[in-house]
Order: sequence, then structure tokens, then C-alpha cells
Amino acid sequence: MIIDRDKLTPMMRQYCETKDKYPDCILMYRLGDFYEMFFEDGIKAAKILDIALTKKSCGLEERAPMCGVPFHSVDSYIVKLVNAGCSVAICEQTEDPAQAKGLVRREVVRVVTPGTIMDTAALDDQRNNYLCSMCREEKGISLAFADITTGEVFVGEYLGSEMMNGVLDTLTRFLPTEMVMNTMAYENTRLVELVRDKLNCFVRNYYEWAFSYEQAAQRVQSTFGKSEAELGINSALSVCALGGLLEYLKETQKTELTNIKEVEILSTSGTMQIDMYSMRNLEITETIRNRSAKGSLLNILNKTKTSMGGRLLRKTVSYTHLRAHETCADL
Repeated sequence: MIIDRDKLTPMMRQYCETKDKYPDCILMYRLGDFYEMFFEDGIKAAKILDIALTKKSCGLEERAPMCGVPFHSVDSYIVKLVNAGCSVAICEQTEDPAQAKGLVRREVVRVVTPGTIMDTAALDDQRNNYLCSMCREEKGISLAFADITTGEVFVGEYLGSEMMNGVLDTLTRFLPTEMVMNTMAYENTRLVELVRDKLNCFVRNYYEWAFSYEQAAQRVQSTFGKSEAELGINSALSVCALGGLLEYLKETQKTELTNIKEVEILSTSGTMQIDMYSMRNLEITETIRNRSAKGSLLNILNKTKTSMGGRLLRKTVSYTHLRAHETCADL
């Protein structure tokens, strides 16, 4: 549909101006008690959500395709869109309509992606929902992981001839739902396809400047209130991966994540390594046939009483960084 913005109503011009800032997202635009989606977003969302596609007068000769969902039950619709591979920008009314002079001011207050879902009811409480950042340079690769619902953050570095094996093994243990990459990492199409197909992870190429050391170090300092040295990070490459991850969280969440306070350094010291193929063939966390947790070793062992205990047990049997004395017997 060709849109002549000069003919649009003021409200629809405001919508289009906001949409311009989030071209890769489905924009949920608050109008009263509903979030509305227009034009291509409306067509796409109506199909995914299985809701009616209607049309709204917008100032053009052709009415704008539109669908909408009630604001009080929006979370379940957001999850459906995200699970279908969409990023969702939530645009709220930021002033009282009764006091507004003219058009009500609206702003995007959050962007929801697979790795940044905050609705715990939509998540498996027995496992973490990790966002991953990958930064690749000539000398090696660094990975950073964060679960914004628990505040856990991890970072690790992989060098040498076994670099890629270490990366894949770590990804298999964390099983992130979303990954942001710098350009050099994203240009490895074989790796991107492997992460998407084998790990069922959404992958995107993120801003190159976010992974620059200077920018990343500033972001780490502003987030934790500590330098990388105080956090125990002694690698510039690891700082770049962590900074890229934190920049993405800042862009999508648009608020300070006060529960993110510390970073744990991933280490293989004193642990037995199991590669990604053995993890799958041994069905440690999921079965080979249908990738179901039921029937896996973890499922059989899991007699924990709490969600926290379930997540700790998963880490104990999956992650290389956990120490032998950690236990979930009392959780």
C-alpha cells in the first residue's frame, strides 16, 4: 500500500513517524483501551494472532488495514508474536488524553524480543531465558549471556584452534533464545544457520559500534558502576561482547536493570567437557527425536521443589562453569 503522508490524519502521521524508528518491529500503538497495529504490521499480526483484520479511515482513499488487542490482556498476544519470530515495540500514551492539547503524546516504552521477555508466566520456570551476545575478532570469539528475569550475567572467551568447538559447546549448554552478533561473527553464515537451526535461536546483526572497546567499556561501567577489572574481566574481547549485550538491553528495555549487579566468568577449569553432539546424543537436557525435555536425563533427575532449584539443577548437569560443591538438594 502506497502511503502519502501529507494526506494522513495527524494521528496516523504520528504512527508512521514512530514506526520509522522501529522498522523491524511490529508496533503496538496504544489507542484508548486497545493496542492497534496498522498497514503491514496489522496484516502480519492478524495472521499470527488469528484475530480479525479490519480497516480504519486514515485520510487516504484506501482505508488502512488494522487489527487490535485489549490492553489488559496484551501480554499473551506479545508472547505469540515473539514466539513467531517478531520483535514488538510497545508504544504508550505518555500523557493524560483529558489534559492533552491536541494530539496525545506517545512514545515506545519497551521493545520485546525472544531474549527479553519479562512475562514469567510465558516462560519455562525450570530454565533460564538467555540473551546472548557474540563478538568475533581475528584472535578469537567472546560470548556474553544474560537472563534479565534473574539478573544473571556470564562472559567467556574462546581462542586458538579449538575456538569454535568451545563456542558451540557453550551455546549448547546455555541454549539462548536470542543472539546479537557483531558483523564479523554474523558474516559466518554457516555458524548463523547452525545457531538458528540446531539451537532454535533468533539471530541478528547488531550495531558494530556497540561492540567497540571504548563504547563497550563505558556501557559496562555505567551498568555495574565498576570497571571491567573490578568485575574480574581481564580481556578486551570479553568487554566488547558484554558491552554489546548491555547496549542491546538498554535499547530494548529503556530502563535501568537494577537486578544486574555482577558478572560470572565462564571457565572450563576443573570440569569435564562434553561436546554439543554428545550432549544431544546422550539426551542430557532434551530428546533427540522431538527435542522434548520429557525423557531426557535432566527430566528424570529433576525432583527439585522450586523453580530456582530446577534452574540450578539444569546448570549443574549442563554448564561448564559451575563448581562441584554447588547443590540443589535443599531447594
